[in-house]
Parts: sequence; structure tokens; C-alpha cells
Amino acid sequence: MNELGRVTIAQMIMFLIPCPLLFFFFFFLTRNKSSKELPLPPGPYPWPIVGNLYQMGKNTHIRLAEMAQVYGPLMSLRLGQRILIVGSSPAAASEILKTHDRALSGGSVSVLLQGSAVHNMNLVFSTETSDEWRKIRNLYASKIFSSEAMESRADMRENKVMEMVKYIGSIGGENISIKDVMLVTATNIIGNTTLSMDLVDFEGNGIGAGIKGSVRRLSSLGAQQPLADKYPIFGRWDIQGWTKQVIHIIEQELGTIWDNILQTKRNGTNNNYIRRI
Repeated sequence: MNELGRVTIAQMIMFLIPCPLLFFFFFFLTRNKSSKELPLPPGPYPWPIVGNLYQMGKNTHIRLAEMAQVYGPLMSLRLGQRILIVGSSPAAASEILKTHDRALSGGSVSVLLQGSAVHNMNLVFSTETSDEWRKIRNLYASKIFSSEAMESRADMRENKVMEMVKYIGSIGGENISIKDVMLVTATNIIGNTTLSMDLVDFEGNGIGAGIKGSVRRLSSLGAQQPLADKYPIFGRWDIQGWTKQVIHIIEQELGTIWDNILQTKRNGTNNNYIRRI
């Protein structure tokens, strides 16, 4: 056999050896976890590995509406290895949010946060509808957000809105960020509803001065779905540093603000941080 023949055979062997490994890797990522799974609602055909991610685009809500016209008011999508069920009609919403509320009321928490200090500790980062979860939810519903409680705080909300209007009027011809002013107002309405105190003023000062930036960063991270949520095989590793950032904001930044609020309440002080106009 000449030199050319040996090189060709060697190249073929080097090409063929990885093929079975690649096939089994694709099969492992795309195979169903159980052959006994119930049939899913109709939906677009998923590609290997990526599923239907390539079909989402930038305007996801528009693409989902277009898909619903083709596949119906209840459809299934695959985002990597994850299955997403989308309801897009009043009847589907009623089934999800009312008829089967008990079974579907658990939150969608990132794989990377499950098992962390914040998992199942509150309503936001809870995947379980346990007795403790229902107890907290009922407390919110009956003591804070009931119609009687909301009506009793109507004057407070009106006062906060008027403070916002007066502040905007005092600025004169200066540029102002309306969304920042509204965020301060909303924050103080929540602060007075739950803690009977203002948290921040329109200049960014107060006991909750850092809450605006922390909430924005946390919301931004929440919108950046980590790789492990699409491919749970990577759940053991925080490849993107996502978990570290989320935990830091919750425990260090928001945790410090919460400690300061508790200390203020325990000391019996209740300073009003909104500048009166």
C-alpha cells in the first residue's frame, strides 16, 4: 500500500471514530426521560439539541402568537431539553390558572438555585406548593392584598401619588426620568403597605437607597436564562457565574437593606425619607 493510501485510511479512521460518540451524545440530550410520558400538545418540530430555540427570535410574544394560529391555543415547545407548554386562549388560561391551579401553582425556579439558601424560602423562589407556602400566600391575600386592606390604604396611595406630582412640578425645566420617579413611588407604596415606612426618596437617598439598582440587576439576570435551565446536564456547574451574582444581590445587597429596616423598626424609629414639597 502506498503512502497516499495509508494517509487516506488513517483520515477515514479518525473521522469514523468520533461518529458513534457524537451520535450517542445527541441521543442522550434529545431522548425522552420516560417512555410512559403522556402525549404532549401539538407544536412545531424541534431540532436536535436546540429544540425550538431557533424559532423564538427577538419578539418572542409575536412568534408565540403566530405559532398559536397554526398549532392551536395549547401547544408545546422544546427549549433545549426543557418542555414549555403555552396556553394562549381564555379557556386554556382558565384551565391553567383556575381549574388546575393547585397542581400548577409552583414557581419556575432556575436549576442552579434549587438547593441553594433561597430555594423554597419564599413565594418567589419556591417550586413547591407546600403547607408553609400556602400559609404565606394566604397571609398576603388576607392581610395585605384583600379588598378591605387595599381600601384602608387608599389614602396612603393617593398621598404618595400626590408627592410624586409635586416633586415633578418642583423640578421646573430640568430633565427628569419619569420611570425612576414612578419606581420610587411604587417602592414607597409597597414599603408603607408592608412596613409602614418610606424606603427611598426622589433623590435616591434613604434606608432603601440601593434597592432600585439591586432590583434592576436581579430582573436583568432573571431575563438571562442560564444554560443549565435549557440543558440540566450542566446544572452542577455555574458556567456563566449566574448563581453567584443572584445570591450576592439577594443575600448581600437586599439582605443588608432588610437588616437595616429591621434594625430601624426595632429601635422604634420611623423616619420619612420622602422629601415633602
